[in-house]
Amino acid sequence: MKSLETIQKTYRVFQTLTKIFMILSFVWAGLAGLGLLCGVVWYSGGRVVGGSQEMMQLLMHTDSLK
Repeated sequence: MKSLETIQKTYRVFQTLTKIFMILSFVWAGLAGLGLLCGVVWYSGGRVVGGSQEMMQLLMHTDSLK
């Protein structure tokens, strides 16, 4: 009976560890995806996909609306 209790305790420890590692892997994957997105934006010079830099400046310029 003692060996069964030892096996069950060991199982619970490994079950808890696998849950922790699973959560950490989801966080790591999210950070990697965010890094990939930032890298793409940095590589493209800060441009929004599908829009030129001149178009973005034209849309953000509000002095002519007065």
